[in-house]
Amino acid sequence: MNAVPGEGIRNNFSQPFWIYPPSPEPSTSGWTMKRVSGGITNDLYLVNHDAVKVGCEGEGVLIRLFGAEGMINRDNETSAFACLCEDNVAYKYLGRFGTPPTAGGGRIEGFLKGYAPLEKEDFADPDTSASIALEMCKVHNFTPNDLLKEFFGAESNLFPELATWLRNAKEAVQKSTFKTPEDNERANKLDIDAVGETIEKYKQQLSAFSPPPEIAFCHNDLLAANIMRNKDKAIKLIDFEYGGMNYICFDIANHFNEFAGGTDDSKPDYSLLPDIGQKTKFINTYVDAKVAPDCVKVEREEMVQTLLGQVGVFEELNHCYWGLWGVNQGNSEGTGEFDYLNYAKARFGQLK
Repeated sequence: MNAVPGEGIRNNFSQPFWIYPPSPEPSTSGWTMKRVSGGITNDLYLVNHDAVKVGCEGEGVLIRLFGAEGMINRDNETSAFACLCEDNVAYKYLGRFGTPPTAGGGRIEGFLKGYAPLEKEDFADPDTSASIALEMCKVHNFTPNDLLKEFFGAESNLFPELATWLRNAKEAVQKSTFKTPEDNERANKLDIDAVGETIEKYKQQLSAFSPPPEIAFCHNDLLAANIMRNKDKAIKLIDFEYGGMNYICFDIANHFNEFAGGTDDSKPDYSLLPDIGQKTKFINTYVDAKVAPDCVKVEREEMVQTLLGQVGVFEELNHCYWGLWGVNQGNSEGTGEFDYLNYAKARFGQLK
């Protein structure tokens, strides 16, 4: 569905544009646009009109201008997002503008009226945590269609992606390609070689896992800002741009690490990480949603304990993942608006 008739959005809103339904005389009169707070990868805007119903049920549309140049294939990501919307896992894909697969352009989405992003402190609430576990299970139960299977394959891309990000980070540090001399100096103090050793250690351990970790479509980025909640406490997950086939224990580990926050100020507070009791409750809720009602109690408990053990291993890999992401983002975008290098340092500081 193409929700942007005519010439659509041009020059990042510097020209008149109109959104579904089309008007015979497009005009800037009556339109409102405001920046929406959220993640640090993209720029988000809510667009509405004071007289014309725009988007879905008249609640306006969300315009997403893509960031993370070169790190996300937007063709694959947008195709996945559209399919997730069809399965009612994600919320309303309306269209896309711009053509490069890894840079530029953006997407038009439905706006979740009445919802607000969680704060990291909300994760400690048992009811909220249980709702997140249920929504995560829904994502993992999503079955990619044949097109997405061609994009993502059936295996996890975690270690190939880590290898690419590690290589890029090492090259950026070795060639001192960061935006400022100070950033080059800070990046050079990061022990990237130790990160590579950690990745290789867990890659070898993974082959000995019995049973092997389950692979499914994963969100991979369930931080507080990507989890929306309304006044009735209903939960909706957003921003699937890092989604793909992965180990479900990585997705759970990632969410546990996000209890610490840090994507607003580059300073995660690891005193907020969930304890074993919180982790067990989350995984129990997840497993209850995943298994058949007649599942034998012993088998169910084995699944819980297996996931707990696997998640413990993948928590460190997750720090490697987002630490390398921070190094590469700091190299490509600089650290003026967000201190990616400080975030990377904090992530790497959790490695044992």
